[in-house]
Amino acid sequence: MAFVLWACGGTVPTATDSAIVRDPPEITAASWTCSASDDRWTFEVDTRNWTGNGEVLLALDLDYVENHAMRSSESGADGSWDHLELELSVEADPRDATSGASTAFLCDVSTKEGISG
Repeated sequence: MAFVLWACGGTVPTATDSAIVRDPPEITAASWTCSASDDRWTFEVDTRNWTGNGEVLLALDLDYVENHAMRSSESGADGSWDHLELELSVEADPRDATSGASTAFLCDVSTKEGISG
């Protein structure tokens, strides 16, 4: 499985305070795990500066691609950092996958068996 973390999408929030950092966001750390016992994927991204949220794209090939919005869960009041999180439950039936909530990708994604476009 391949996935892309796009934590620099959207627009940077604006503020009237001149002390607010308005520099473009930069990913400083990214992690993902899948708990087979809970059937749940967890994605986390830390950035320098505000992001305006982001996206996670999941794919084994170009025949089936999932796009999930990743929201900011914490950020620096001065705009200097952002933390984005996304949790996706694993659907037993791939047709039930819902963007932003669940996925057709099992924790063991070495094959695309059961996933169809």
